[in-house]
Amino acid sequence: MAQVLDAGRYFGTLVRAWDLGTFSLQVTRYAGDESVPVHSHKLPYVCFVLHGAYRERSGVGDRGCDAGTVLVHAGGTRHSDRFDADGGVCLNVSWDGDGGAALLRRAGRALPAGSWRGARIERLAADLADAALARRAPADDVVEQRLGDLAEELVEESARRPDRGEPDWLERVETALRSSSESPGVRELARIAGVHRTTLLRGFWRHRGSSVRAAIGRGRLDRAVEALLHTRDPLADVAQRCGFADQSHLCRSLRAAMGTSPARARASCVQDAAGETA
Repeated sequence: MAQVLDAGRYFGTLVRAWDLGTFSLQVTRYAGDESVPVHSHKLPYVCFVLHGAYRERSGVGDRGCDAGTVLVHAGGTRHSDRFDADGGVCLNVSWDGDGGAALLRRAGRALPAGSWRGARIERLAADLADAALARRAPADDVVEQRLGDLAEELVEESARRPDRGEPDWLERVETALRSSSESPGVRELARIAGVHRTTLLRGFWRHRGSSVRAAIGRGRLDRAVEALLHTRDPLADVAQRCGFADQSHLCRSLRAAMGTSPARARASCVQDAAGETA
């Protein structure tokens, strides 16, 4: 059975750790050719590869992760890692319920799971790394600001047009996921794409670093977050309207994505709005 790690626990050798209350940062070092067994984390976290490279494998495929890569892991996602001969160093950032609510408020939706690259993403992640490697612990609000900036950039990057060289059906699938009031299934998305189901599943993982089913779940969650942050509708009504089995299903999904609850996310948004009008 795959090991499930509590919040703030990671494999590798701990180099530096700051527990700031709302957020925590851990820098971990991995030996050359080190293998990390299949495991999952109870809560979501963000990993920034500082040095080295490794391959990460999950149930739907594998991806290469080298220096500059930012990975967003949802809670409960099983994966394993194999480092290259030179090993690697990673910065892991996690948060509690209040931190998750703050990130959700800043980004306006759950962080997009998967691996991310880009000049601005790398710079924002490097700012976090500077704070983690400092002699003194950074202030909690400094980490919240820097991680919030990174969260906003990740959301914007995920909404940008596909890169050249990607199949044209990928944009049609992502448009369907964003615009549909109900979550389309894999069969319906394959019809929209005009490709075989297997081609859809493999191609989506290759170009987006996550499964189609995870993307369907993110679309459903994004619609729920929009309702949570901008309406006062009962949670049960939001869950039903956005395609969740029930309110508990919505709560579990948001906790896995952002480590917070719908009620806490909504309360954070209300407090923020009150502060702006004060």
